Amino acid sequence: WYPGKIAAVNADGTYKIKYSDGDVSPKQKAKHIKHRKPSTGGGGSASGGCGSGKMKCGGRCVDYLNDPKNCNACGRQCPEACMGGSCVSNAYKYGP
Repeated sequence: WYPGKIAAVNADGTYKIKYSDGDVSPKQKAKHIKHRKPSTGGGGSASGGCGSGKMKCGGRCVDYLNDPKNCNACGRQCPEACMGGSCVSNAYKYGP
């Protein structure tokens, strides 16, 4: 696995990934992406007893994978959207 960030969400549900070494994958399927463990940033704890996919920030449990005010770290704000713990623009939501 290589470190990178979600740069965009494609209309077909795949992700454009920009890797830390400069490489880009234009259409990566979600099953090939692993979430890194969140940093605690502004004083939260990685899980804090909140359960899977959540962390404690400011005394409350937040969804660090999708919360644009706490994207992968307490207090890390995204200008548009947070998906999979990364700030993205023009994000699409899929599902029912």
